[in-house]
Amino acid sequence: MGPVTLEQVVHLAEQLDAHDRAVLVQRLQATLLPEGSHRVTRDMLLAEHQHLRTAGAFQGVESLRNKYAEPPLSVSEDDLRASIREFSTEWEQDLDDLCDDD
Repeated sequence: MGPVTLEQVVHLAEQLDAHDRAVLVQRLQATLLPEGSHRVTRDMLLAEHQHLRTAGAFQGVESLRNKYAEPPLSVSEDDLRASIREFSTEWEQDLDDLCDDD
């Protein structure tokens, strides 16, 4: 048997069912990762989250919303969102200032 081309491998992989293709992908990824390293995937995180939900880890959790706010403090939802937007874009102004210094 001669050397196998990538196209041949892809053609054969397309003939596998979904489960076997997933196993193939995992095995190929394992060969690319350094020894002892672990790659966390979105699917792994979602599965763990679902497991925790099923186990009841998120039931009876106390909400922290407004728990530590000053009682006389009254902020509207619009003001809060505007403040958050301002804080989240503050780095852009800092970056502009830094570039202007050069």
